[in-house]
Amino acid sequence: MSSESSGQQILLARYKENSNRTRHHETLRERTTAMVAQTTGILLGLMGFGVSIFLSCSAVLAFNCKGVPEKTATEAIKNYSGVFSGKVVKIKGPKTRKRGNRVEFLGQFIEVTLRVKTSWKMVESEEITIRTPFSDCGYIFEVGEEYLLWVNLSEKDERLITGLCSRTDKLGNSIRDVMELGEGRQLTH
Repeated sequence: MSSESSGQQILLARYKENSNRTRHHETLRERTTAMVAQTTGILLGLMGFGVSIFLSCSAVLAFNCKGVPEKTATEAIKNYSGVFSGKVVKIKGPKTRKRGNRVEFLGQFIEVTLRVKTSWKMVESEEITIRTPFSDCGYIFEVGEEYLLWVNLSEKDERLITGLCSRTDKLGNSIRDVMELGEGRQLTH
C-alpha cells in the first residue's frame, strides 16, 4: 500500500505541476494577447495622427512648402495675403475636453494676438489675431517677442494663418527682408 500511496502522491504532484504550468501558459497567452491588442491600437492611433498632421500641413497651409523659399522679400510678398511686423501679446491654445484620464484637443489651431507695428500689405488694424496649426506645421510664437509675419487667408474661413512653411520669423532674424520691403505703414510705435 505504501507503494500505491507513494505512486498516487507522485501522480498528484505531477498533476499539480502540470496544472501550474497550464495556468502559467494561459497567463502568458493572455498577457501576449493584451500586448498585441495594445500595440495594434497604438500603431493605428499613430497612423491616424500622422495622416491628420499630413492633411493639416498640406491642406490648410497654402504657402511655398516646396522647401525652396522665395529668393527675395519683394518676390515673396506677391505670394502672401498680408505682411506685417508685430509683438505677440497673447497666445490661446486649442480648446480641450477632458474624458476620463484623457484630454482631447478640439481645435486644430493656436490663436496668436499681436500688436501690429508696421504693415507692408493688407493689415490695417493696430491689433490682429492670426492662427497657426496645432501640429508640426505650426510656428512656435512667444509672448513678448516681435516677428515679421507672412500670412495668407485660410480657404476655409478667410482668417489669417501662418506656419513653418511661410517666411514668418522673429523680427531680429528678418532684418534683410525688412530692409528690402522698405518703410511700410507705421501703425503703432
